[in-house]
Amino acid sequence: LYTEATLLEKKLPPELNYKEYVLGVGDQLTFVQLQDPKLNIDKISLGSEKNNTNDNLLMTEGRIGSDGSVLLLGIGRLDAGGRTINELRSEVRNILIRNGLAPIFQLEITDFLSRKAFIFGPGINDGVVPITQRPLTLKELAATSGYSVDLKSVNLITLKRDNKTYRLSNIDLFDESRAEIFIQDKDHIELASYPYKPGKVYSIRGGGRAEITDIDPGIRQTMADVIYRESGPLYDQNSN
Repeated sequence: LYTEATLLEKKLPPELNYKEYVLGVGDQLTFVQLQDPKLNIDKISLGSEKNNTNDNLLMTEGRIGSDGSVLLLGIGRLDAGGRTINELRSEVRNILIRNGLAPIFQLEITDFLSRKAFIFGPGINDGVVPITQRPLTLKELAATSGYSVDLKSVNLITLKRDNKTYRLSNIDLFDESRAEIFIQDKDHIELASYPYKPGKVYSIRGGGRAEITDIDPGIRQTMADVIYRESGPLYDQNSN
């Protein structure tokens, strides 16, 4: 058993701004190079079979290997692990210029596999959450994972990060005055509900008759709820 005060003692993680995605082993890059400057690269759809057959278009894909490098046709081998996509774009631009080619290209992350978080709780089927370029908040993750609030329980979200444990309630989670908590790589999130232990009230009515009344701490019954209930101690107008 835990006291309610102990469970509701929140400990929030420090506020951190969202950081740009850092590439790692398993991430896939797609490189598209236009060899005809008259074409508009904004109209190109990555992965289109039609584009792959265009003589004016060079498209290649590469996955970052265990050594942190990726091989892209027309560019060569790049050290990608631990770097951002903008850093790689800058390097690719310099390579094209150095080779006497127009730096008209598109380089995107098309598969995110290197970074992930884990979420546990009742009703959650897939607990692996990929980390992508798009910022993901704890609030959004809880909502999309089927997190529901049980009004007769204490609802808690536990976040384990960098060997430290943080805890907040559903009220804290949806507090609009609090800064957003962004999900990071290797985060462990647990969604749990702790039901209240049922309680009892003992009363004696007229004639010395004793009664036991069940109460629910989640509802917070008052004394009036107990003594004036139907067939309760003071339900009879002759009761003292």
